[in-house]
Amino acid sequence: MPGSINDPWYLPAMPPTLILVTGLPASGKTHLATRVARTFGLPLVSKDEYEETLHDHLPTLTQAQSRPLSFALMYRVAHVILSAGGHAVMETHFYRGVSEAPILDLLTQTGADLLQVFCHAPLEVILARHEARVALGQHPHLYRPWPALAALPPHMCSEPLALQGPLLRVDTTVPGGEDRAAAWLRHHLPPARQALRSLPARAWSDP
Repeated sequence: MPGSINDPWYLPAMPPTLILVTGLPASGKTHLATRVARTFGLPLVSKDEYEETLHDHLPTLTQAQSRPLSFALMYRVAHVILSAGGHAVMETHFYRGVSEAPILDLLTQTGADLLQVFCHAPLEVILARHEARVALGQHPHLYRPWPALAALPPHMCSEPLALQGPLLRVDTTVPGGEDRAAAWLRHHLPPARQALRSLPARAWSDP
């Protein structure tokens, strides 16, 4: 009978979950998102990966061209994953007051639930991390000097995105924050948690 447990194509309805990792540049988002994706076996959708690929293949692109393209690619890839019923981790420097609309559209179109993990640290720490990145000069189209701290505009995501749903704040300078994030996500991801019961325990540490 179609749609029943006797149908080989039947799967119980479990809405996908989008794990959104937000925060300022150099707040520890990419590091945390990568560990979450690896530990839970989820795809990581990161805008910087797509922007890097665009510049590798089209080096004459300006940031004004590559930035909207990479955001569009990020949202499209997340849409494909969530539409197929898969969970996904999405990470980039989102813009408060701007990024909420496309994310809400994504959730509405795919029926996905939302978990937001907001990474933060003292501004002087974040600025020092960012300046170190810029000084390396390895990704000049991604890492550019900031204005003075006093001039940071509010849309730079120094606070979580204004979205309904469970929210965890993680100070990336405090030991144990990443372990707390792992425990929080296990609690809020019932399908992933059930699947993990049948797998060997995986350490929350780098290989």
